[in-house]
Amino acid sequence: MIFEDVKVTGCGLENVGSDTFVVGAQYGGVSILGYANDGTYMGETFDGIFACGNFTYGIGVLGCSRSLFKNITANRSGHGTIGCGIYLAAGATDNIWQNVSAKNNSANGITQGWASGISYPYKGFVRNIFRNVDLTGAGNWGAVAYVGELILQKLTSDKAGVAGSFGSGCQVFNGYVDGNDVVVSFPNYTATLQNDVDYDGGYCWKLAVASATTLGAVNPARILLAVVPVQSGVTKTVKYWARRDDGTLNVRLKCPGLQIAGVDADVADSMTVGANTWEELSIDITPSADGVVEIFGEAWGVASKLAYFDKYH
Repeated sequence: MIFEDVKVTGCGLENVGSDTFVVGAQYGGVSILGYANDGTYMGETFDGIFACGNFTYGIGVLGCSRSLFKNITANRSGHGTIGCGIYLAAGATDNIWQNVSAKNNSANGITQGWASGISYPYKGFVRNIFRNVDLTGAGNWGAVAYVGELILQKLTSDKAGVAGSFGSGCQVFNGYVDGNDVVVSFPNYTATLQNDVDYDGGYCWKLAVASATTLGAVNPARILLAVVPVQSGVTKTVKYWARRDDGTLNVRLKCPGLQIAGVDADVADSMTVGANTWEELSIDITPSADGVVEIFGEAWGVASKLAYFDKYH
């Protein structure tokens, strides 16, 4: 085991490096401190943390940005309604987590922020991305984001088809089809990868809006459609076919602003045609830096209605 910058406390380990093993701490297993984007932990790599059977959380990240966490195990935290495998305070943002097991925790597999409010200061939007993550056996939610956004890719969860199994702010993109519809449930809508209705064969995303009162333009039903590479000074055009079953349902294709230099505002295109008609939506993105941007499909404003998004080109 290799410990770097370690302080042993009553809550396990603080400020650890890679290859860390913690079991049975009375509060949290591993804590990584600092504030978002303050340079304390930025651009770091944490590889191989095992923090199981701890009390409140397995791994708590209070402040760390633009870092990589990989090969992480945080199972069986047991503190009733708040026990979680991974706790991300509002100072933990723009991190990528790969190959993560957060199973059989008493409350949530992953908790971002806290239900009672933001306990640590942060700069800008809070978002963390998980790839290849197993959240089975959670007592409450597989994942919940009280602030910002959690993006879960290639997810395993026994609650993926249960309403309310993912809290507010979670966006789930599995990126594969195993021959069956993939249904992802959110508090006020579901996203289904299906082929009952599609543009020209194959699978497409269906958004089912359950509530008109809580889903507005600021917080719509949405699904991550694509992550698109872009080049500085070069305009990238992204097109999707979209459809709605009610002409009053608001449906749009959007690239959120502030993802990359030169694209400060949202870039969006909204449907104008009526019900049950496919329409091509198109947006142009011209950044001033190389990188990638995320593209979302969104719908809001009318309860019990459907929107479809098909064929990136």
